[in-house]
Amino acid sequence: MEKVFIPILLGTGRADRSSENVAKFVTDEVGKNEHIETKLVDVKDFAYTETIPPWGKGGADEVSTEWKKIMIRADGLIVVVPEYNHGYPGELKLVLDSLYDEYEKKPVLLCGVSTGGWGGTRVVDHLKQVFIELKMVPTRSALYYPGVKKLFDENGVIQGDGHDTRVADALTELLWYAEALKKARA
Repeated sequence: MEKVFIPILLGTGRADRSSENVAKFVTDEVGKNEHIETKLVDVKDFAYTETIPPWGKGGADEVSTEWKKIMIRADGLIVVVPEYNHGYPGELKLVLDSLYDEYEKKPVLLCGVSTGGWGGTRVVDHLKQVFIELKMVPTRSALYYPGVKKLFDENGVIQGDGHDTRVADALTELLWYAEALKKARA
């Protein structure tokens, strides 16, 4: 089986973001799967100060060109995103809206993060609709990280059992879609 490339997008640029621990944990877990090549991508590296639709600029800038290269190569996507006021960060939406065709027929696994007890369920539900409009295939599985400030210790190590198993289970579905859709796109 040929490896698939599935980048992990950290969807917030906020200072002191707790989502960064989740993104690093998920990246480490995904990296253990011998069928997946991955890379952690930080939305901060693609920060826009204005909405730039994929058809809006006369020429691509350095920032959108790098994101475009990643998504052309990608066979799927994992997005780690915090829930801010029942929604998603604006910087994530700006990055997502900078492309369109590059997302088509690729699966996406969403990882919700929150300081509260729901683990980002609302942001995951909201983003599924965005990704469907971008012609991506959201997986039924999602990962939720509630109480994120207490979930990781001061060294960024996740506390409790079963987190690795939940990531592995979600990856089974994502990998199936990534392989099937890669063949279909070819």
